[in-house]
Amino acid sequence: MDGKVDWMAYDLPVEGDDGPFAGEFAAEVPTVGPDDPVSSARERLGDGADRAVVTTADGVVLGLVERSTLDETPADAPVAAVMKLSPSTVRPSVEYSTLVEQGSEHVLVTTSDGRLVGMVEPDGDGGDSSRGADLERDLLETIEAVAEHFGDHDASEDEIRTFLRDRLVAEGKSPEEADRFLTAMAEDPD
Repeated sequence: MDGKVDWMAYDLPVEGDDGPFAGEFAAEVPTVGPDDPVSSARERLGDGADRAVVTTADGVVLGLVERSTLDETPADAPVAAVMKLSPSTVRPSVEYSTLVEQGSEHVLVTTSDGRLVGMVEPDGDGGDSSRGADLERDLLETIEAVAEHFGDHDASEDEIRTFLRDRLVAEGKSPEEADRFLTAMAEDPD
């Protein structure tokens, strides 16, 4: 399991019935360096884009800068002075339908080592329309994974929660997102 998740986290191709995945919908997005002047970032945005991703020379995501912020900032100021630090990201292996369900406006897709793959703007059109079937499949897979992991061991609620949290993190959720998801599940089991 870890091998497949890691493979997918680097946006490498996979076969099978899973998906579609965020990596398949990631579109190019303008990038700027943290030391670039605001005037250069404005030029890179051109007429259509309303945000740029701030990256290192190697493509590792550092932040995000919005057009509105750039328009209000002196042209010679460095981008680093006005960027939002550490924007939320997902791995290419996260299912697109998850992003649609969360109602995300835009999401940065990065590899496990933080390199930018692109940006997804979930709109509900590209994901699988059979959400009920997806949820049922995910639930069955999770039940099977728990049963396989614990075998004949009668696991406590804390052990199962820890296992599920680790699994969510391995699939691209941040530890905080995993905790919020599990807490919400415990509060509303329906």
